[in-house]
Amino acid sequence: MFHKLRDLLGGRTRFLVSGGAPLSAEIARFFYGVGITVYEGYGLTEAGPVVSCNVPGHTRLGTVGRPLPQVQVKIANDGEICARGPNIMQGYYNKPTETTQVIDAEGWLHTGDVGTVDNDGYIVITDRKKDLLIPSNGENVAPQPIEGQLKQDPLIEEACGGHPTDGTVSPRHNPMDAIEETLHEEDFDEIILSTLPHAVSRWLHLDLPHRVAHLGLPLTTVIAQERAREGAV
Repeated sequence: MFHKLRDLLGGRTRFLVSGGAPLSAEIARFFYGVGITVYEGYGLTEAGPVVSCNVPGHTRLGTVGRPLPQVQVKIANDGEICARGPNIMQGYYNKPTETTQVIDAEGWLHTGDVGTVDNDGYIVITDRKKDLLIPSNGENVAPQPIEGQLKQDPLIEEACGGHPTDGTVSPRHNPMDAIEETLHEEDFDEIILSTLPHAVSRWLHLDLPHRVAHLGLPLTTVIAQERAREGAV
C-alpha cells in the first residue's frame, strides 16, 4: 500500500534516525505503519554530539532512547538533564568562564534541557530550561508540549505560550514589542479560544489564555531576531 512512499525513499530504506527537534509520536507511528522505523535520538554539540538514541530492539516512542554506552545521565533537582562520559567536550576554546557555567566540578554537562528518565532508562525531553513558565501556582510548566498539541488543530499554524502581559498573551521567546497588534475580530478570537480546552485538556489545571495575540512576522523570524539581540546568533 505504501510502496510508492518507500520507493521515494530509495526503495531499500529500513530505518531513519531523527534528531535536532522533537519527533511527533503520530509521525513515528505513521512511518512504523509504512514499514520504516524512525529511531529518535538526543544530543548536543558539547556532547560530541550524541547522548542517547533509540536502537533496534530497544525503542520506546515518545522518548529519545537510552544513554549510549559509557554515557551517564542524571536529572538535576530543577529537572535539567545532565550528562557525563567520554563524549563530553573538555571545554569551550579559550573560554574558561563559559566552560565552568556548563560543566561542573564532577564533570557533569548541564545541557539546558529539561526532561525525565523512566524506570527503564529511557529519556523524555520536555523543553528548554530557559523556556519554562511559572504560573501563579508556582508549578514549572514546559510550554513546548502544549504548543505542539495546539498546532495539531487545523486552525493553528504556530503557537507560542508565555506569561500574560498588559492583558495579552506574549510569546515566550520574545517580549511584547514583538506583537504588532492584537486581533480584534471577535468571531475569530472566539473560534481559536474555544479550541484551547480540548487541545490542552491535560493541562486544564492551568490558567488558559484569554486573548489571542498576532505576531507581525513569522514565529521563526521573531525567534531569530530575539536570539540575535541576545547575541546567540
